[in-house]
Amino acid sequence: RRAQFTAGTLREKRVASSAATTLVEVPSTPSRYVGKQQIYYGAAYYPEVWDEATIEEDLRLMAEMRVNVVRMGEFAWALMEPEEGKFELAWLTRVIDRLAAEGIDVILGTPSATPPAWLGAKYPRIYRMDEDGVHMTHGGRRDCNYANGIYRVKSALVAG
Repeated sequence: RRAQFTAGTLREKRVASSAATTLVEVPSTPSRYVGKQQIYYGAAYYPEVWDEATIEEDLRLMAEMRVNVVRMGEFAWALMEPEEGKFELAWLTRVIDRLAAEGIDVILGTPSATPPAWLGAKYPRIYRMDEDGVHMTHGGRRDCNYANGIYRVKSALVAG
């Protein structure tokens, strides 16, 4: 009889042969997982728009609902870099530490979908151009010109 193995989860498995049960070693395979091998249950979370008391209540409710992951950061560039070259990440570190204390993992997104107003004011060509030749302006999501060199450099800087 042919043995069936699941990739990377068992090191040994008993298999039946014609007359006896023998122990065979399962080849070790690289994991296909990043992080824990579990089912994640969570949602997008935007702590940058809430005060500390609301964040604490959110964490309590997440723990009660057994949330074990949140995705965050993708729209927080203005808070991460309020002025050109001035990065403020203490608020983000505090939130991530609090989430970790509750056993909640974090998927931290790059904030390149929403550059801060100062970036567009200083470098208006970072925004995409519509079919009529009009450049978009600050206020929308994903209205950037992804081929613009300044946008790409600034996105890489804030992403770390």
